[in-house]
Amino acid sequence: MTDVKISVATVALNAARDLPLTIESIAGQTYANVEYIVVDGCSSDDSVRILERYSDVIDKLVFVEDSGIYDAMHTAVANATGDYIIFINAGDRFYSEDILQNVVSRIVGSPDILYGNHIYKDGGLEYFKSSMDFRTIRERLLYGEIDSRWHDRIPGHQATFVKPSLFKSLDFDSTFDICADHDFLFRAYDAGAEMQYVDEIISFYMAGGFSSRNAAKLRREWALAYRRCSLVPGAVDSFIFNKERSPFPPYTAFSGYIVSGKHEWEGPLHEDDFIGFACWASVLEIISPSQLSTTGMQIKGRNLFPDQEICLIHDGVRIASVSVPVGEFDISLSFSRILPRGSHVILRS
Repeated sequence: MTDVKISVATVALNAARDLPLTIESIAGQTYANVEYIVVDGCSSDDSVRILERYSDVIDKLVFVEDSGIYDAMHTAVANATGDYIIFINAGDRFYSEDILQNVVSRIVGSPDILYGNHIYKDGGLEYFKSSMDFRTIRERLLYGEIDSRWHDRIPGHQATFVKPSLFKSLDFDSTFDICADHDFLFRAYDAGAEMQYVDEIISFYMAGGFSSRNAAKLRREWALAYRRCSLVPGAVDSFIFNKERSPFPPYTAFSGYIVSGKHEWEGPLHEDDFIGFACWASVLEIISPSQLSTTGMQIKGRNLFPDQEICLIHDGVRIASVSVPVGEFDISLSFSRILPRGSHVILRS
C-alpha cells in the first residue's frame, strides 16, 4: 500500500539538543511516501540552526508562538496532507528504519486510527509498553477495572497514527496541557472511530519531558480525563490518587450526577462512598448517565423515620418506588421503562 501517505510531525521548543536524533530517525525511514512537518514555538536556542541543517529533510517548517504542546500539534494537523499523521516530538524517535513500511503493509481497510507499542526510555532503562485491543481498554475504564497494567497499555501519541480529518473534527481538548492525547483516544472511540492495533514497536518515547516535570498536574489531568469516561469515577480516583481524597466530586456526567438536594453532612459517615456529602432533602433531582441508557439504580443511605417510601419520577410518570427501612439501607431499583441518556429524574421520599 505504497499509496498511503504518512505525515510525521515534530513539535519543539528550545530542543536543539534533541532534534538531530529525532530528525535522523525520520530521515532514515525506508518508506518513501512520507511528509515531514516541524512546528517550532519560536525557540531561543540553536534550534533554528539545527532545522536549517536538515532543510532537505523537512517538507514544512512552521515557526509560531503557541499556547502549549497541543496547540502546536493542532498547527501540525492543519498543515498535514497525509492519510495519517503521527507525532514524533523532539527527543523521541522511530524504533527502526522499517517501521513505517511495516505499519502501512499491515493496514486492513481504512481505519481512522492505527496504534501500536512503544518503548519508554528513562535514563539507562527501557520499559516495553504493549498496547492491546482498545475495546478492552475502554470497557475496563467504563466499569472501573483499572490498574497500572491497564494504564500502561493505553497507546501514546508516539505510537498512534490518526487520520487528520478525525483530529480536525474532534480536536484536542484545551482543558488539558499534558494528557489531551489520551482524552482524544477515548472520545474518538466513543464517537465510533475505527481503530486497528498493529503489533509493532513504533517508537522510543523519552522521559524527562513536560509531563515528567509536572507529576501532580499530570495526575489531576489523568483523573479528569478518565473520570469523564467511567461509570465508577471513584475507582479512577483510587487508582490515580492512591486512595487519597479526590479533588473531584463523586460523580460525572457520564456516570450521572446530582442536580439539587445535596447537602453537606454535619456528622460522621461510616461508608467511604458517602464521605463529603449526604442527600437528606425530601426531594432530590438527578441526571442519568450521559452516554448510556439506564434500567435501574442503586441507592445507599440512612433513614431516620418509619414508614418512608422512595419514588422516582421521569417526565411526570412514576418509574419506580420502594419502601425504605429505618437505619442503614442499600436498595436496588428497577425502572418500569428504559431511561434515555441524560434523563432528568426526581426522587421523592
